[in-house]
Order: sequence, then C-alpha cells, then structure tokens
Amino acid sequence: MFITIVGSNDTVPLDVDANLPLKELHGSIQALISDFQGVEDKIVAEIDGKKILPVPLNLDKPLSQLGFYDQCLVNVSRLSFLIAQVKREMTKVQAGNSQGASSNNEETEVIRRYFDALKNAEHLAAFKQQKPDIAAIYEANADNFENFRTELLNHQQVMKQKIDMMRDENNAEGQRMIEEAIRNENIHESFIMAQEHMPETFVKIHMLYVHMKLNGYDIRGFIDSGAQTSVISRELAEKCGIMRVLDERFQGKAFGVGGENNIIGRVHGVKVEIGTGNYVIPFSILESPDVKILIGLDFLRRYSCTIDLSKNNLSFCDGNQVPFLGEDEVEDLQRLTSEEMAQIAVNEGDQEMMDQSVSAQPVFVVDEQKVTQVMDMGFEEGIARRGLEVCENDVAKTINFLFESNM
Repeated sequence: MFITIVGSNDTVPLDVDANLPLKELHGSIQALISDFQGVEDKIVAEIDGKKILPVPLNLDKPLSQLGFYDQCLVNVSRLSFLIAQVKREMTKVQAGNSQGASSNNEETEVIRRYFDALKNAEHLAAFKQQKPDIAAIYEANADNFENFRTELLNHQQVMKQKIDMMRDENNAEGQRMIEEAIRNENIHESFIMAQEHMPETFVKIHMLYVHMKLNGYDIRGFIDSGAQTSVISRELAEKCGIMRVLDERFQGKAFGVGGENNIIGRVHGVKVEIGTGNYVIPFSILESPDVKILIGLDFLRRYSCTIDLSKNNLSFCDGNQVPFLGEDEVEDLQRLTSEEMAQIAVNEGDQEMMDQSVSAQPVFVVDEQKVTQVMDMGFEEGIARRGLEVCENDVAKTINFLFESNM
C-alpha cells in the first residue's frame, strides 16, 4: 500500500507492505525524515487525528492493525515534543491559583477570590469540567470555605506530584500517565468527531414494534431479528387464552441480553393478525413477566419478512406492509389494563374474566370422531387433538391450520 510520511520539513511517499511491523517503518522514517536524523528520539505517528505511540505493544504490530491504509497521510513527530506538550497542559491545571502566593495568607486570599467567583454560573460550569470532584463538594455546601480550601490544596498537591513523576523519564508510573493523557486526548477527539458527524448516535434509539391482534386482543409486538424464537410471557398468554394448548414437554431455559428466563412450555400455533394479513406463530412461554411478546427470527424467516428502515415498516412476502409504531404509541408497552380487560370481558360475555376469584378455564372437549377424521389426513393423534382444540372442533379449519403451521 502507498502511504505519505509528513514531517515538519519533509513529505515522503512510501510503498510498504500492510503486514510490515511498526518498528521497521520507524527505521525507514529515521533515515528519510530530517526531524529524526542524528537525534535519538522515538517516533509518534498520527493518522486521521489518532496518535500511535511507540510502546512495545504497538511496535511489533503490523501496520494494518494500527490504522494504516492505502493512500493514508501519516504525520510524524518526536515523542519528546509530545511529552513536553502534555507536561505543559498538566502544569496549566494549577496555574493562577498559587502564582504570587508567597505566604499562606496570600494563598488563602487567592483561593477566597476563586471561591467567590464560583457564585457565577458560567465560572462554576467551567470549574466542573476542570475539577468535577471539588465542584461537587462546593455545590454540596457553597458556604463552607474552609472545606473547599482544604480540598483544593490537596488537589493541587496531588497534581504537583503527578507532574514531577511525568518529568522523570525513568518513572514508569509517570510515563504511564503520559500515555493515559494521550489516550484520553484521542478519545476526546473521537467524541467531538462523532458529535459533529453522527449526532444521532447520542439519542436513545426507539425499538421496533408493530400492532397485532392475538385472539382478538390488541397487542404491541416487539420485532427482534436477533432472537431465534418468538416468545410470550405467561401472564400475557393467560390473558389471551392460549395456555390451554400449552405443550409442557418443551420446557427449558432462554438466554439473552436480559439474562436467563425459564421456558415453561410451547404453544405450537397461534393465529395472529398483523396489518392486513393473518399468520400462525409458534410461541415459547416464558415464566418471567418482563418480556411481554417478542417476534423472533423463526417467524420472520417463515414469512420472508423484511425490516425496511427507509420506509419504517415490516414487509411480508405476500405484499403486506405494516408500519412500525411511534414512540408515543408504545409507552404502555404490552400492558392490558384492568379497564381494558373488563371491557374485553363485557364484549365477550365472559364473566369469569371479571371475577378474579374464579381462575379456572372452561373445559373444552375434543370430538373423538373428528380426531379420527383429522388423523385420516396423515396427522398424529396428539397433533390432531391440539389442532381441534385451537380450531374448536372445526375439521376444515383444523386441517388448514395444521398444514400452515407445518405440524
């Protein structure tokens, strides 16, 4: 790859191997760039504002791993200059507070003026950026000057010790602090660049939800292409009346970003209405109420769904396009309030949902003759029974349902 080395007086193009170790490039730079000829000093390279220090960890790495790329511009400088710059910056921290304080009384007077100046909101804001710990002490008790003076003097003493350590080239801790200061400078430069060019990354990202109906209940489904299977909480499954066909043989554990959850079983096929389409989703039932309902990759693959962020919708292979909900539409995410449940109960004439003392579900009896009819179509007895339960003994609907859900 071709790179361009830029010193204070020279600009030299080089053709180098991307796997060349940094220490070998330094040898070429010392021979070609006048800043380093006849001088025993280490080299600091800078690419796109990022400094690459001549520490052992970097010297043996290939250029490609350190951020070098074809046609890149590499500014080089002497490490001693950079160390001097960092020392000057560190010295500024205590500048102005102790100048001219030839006695304790004068020093106290300087700190007093500093203390009084913090009553100005702008001065206090600037002080917070420089010394956040002491600023917090000041804000906790803005009338306690002695406490503020003691903390500020302690801080100045610590900073003086750090500067002395950094001036000693043989002090390992001082050299570590210099490297840390340079690293923080790189981080701050990256932060400023992100604020300027990618401001959206500092705003909370709203997740993707769609409106759907499950057994006639309005639900807000979380679309998660990173989840292998679709899940629903036990609480919501009970409210929507799908627990009666729970297959407890499919118990286990679910692992995700939110931690570990118990899977108490699986409902093999639940009819849902999303947009203008009707679909069948197999749900794993979670014990935890934290996850209400999550539409995973199993459903998205089955119906060849596309998450289209440019149009802000979920597209299905059948042409159905469902818009993602706005942030204001999911504030009460997955919550069926008592008023909603009461209204559902009135609409359906189900008095048991309004009487919390009665929790048992009505017993549903599968028609044995219809079980035989479904089995004649090639389905196993257990699957035939579950299908008839879902479709309430309607043979035609059951057969269509079983074929759709691949059971």
